[in-house]
Amino acid sequence: MKDCELSGADLSGENLSEANLEGANLSGANLSGANLKLAKLISANLSKVEFSGANIVGVNFHKANLSGTDFTVISKASVTGSIFDGANLSNANFEGVKFFDDRVWMAPIESY
Repeated sequence: MKDCELSGADLSGENLSEANLEGANLSGANLSGANLKLAKLISANLSKVEFSGANIVGVNFHKANLSGTDFTVISKASVTGSIFDGANLSNANFEGVKFFDDRVWMAPIESY
């Protein structure tokens, strides 16, 4: 869906896990309760998107526009494993949101 126009769309409750929405314009879209686990939202416009109850664990937001987005309302208040490098986070709200899992992951000794 590269360069797709979905601004203001109602995608609430949709299963978009592993979806490639690179470059999509989703500004003002309703993604309440959507499953975005492992989705690619590279360079997407997500300005003022509604994320209430959405699962956004492991999402790639590389260079995405997330200005004015409230992440405090997402499922389990966690963005664990998500990538935000180069993203526009101006006026985004992450208050109380977890960026890292509290558990420690160890690889088997054979992998070293």
